[in-house]
Amino acid sequence: MKYLFLICIALLFNSCSSRNAFTQFNLSKKQELSISSLKSVEIKSKGKLLGLLSVIYLNELKLDENNQYENFYLERYIKNKNLKDNKINITLNGVKPIIVEKLKYNNRFSKFIAIHNRWKDYYLVKFKKEIGEGNLKLIYKNAQPLIYKKR
Repeated sequence: MKYLFLICIALLFNSCSSRNAFTQFNLSKKQELSISSLKSVEIKSKGKLLGLLSVIYLNELKLDENNQYENFYLERYIKNKNLKDNKINITLNGVKPIIVEKLKYNNRFSKFIAIHNRWKDYYLVKFKKEIGEGNLKLIYKNAQPLIYKKR
């Protein structure tokens, strides 16, 4: 009886091992890339959680966007609406963005993040193009830095 139980457990684990998260969903290649590029960070002040920031490095998706910039898609949620301002205080490798475009709830990038809602603000942020390979350090005020590898 003990051996039968062990065989059943072994078969269960063996049959599940050939699958991964993406086999259960019908995702396009760009959606898979966006999931792997998605990074989220908490926005805090004095140890108190103010909100959340989710970012996708759009250049990794190889969209038909103008790639003369470093393009990022931001979703920002601020808990206290009184603290919410439309100003995006963000830098890339110490440099402020060239363009910050506030987007509507349903926008051309919303398909790349599985969960989006009307409580968040959406932005397309463009920085001067970084030459060569290396790290891109994206810093939002009151949040830990997000590091992307430029390829």
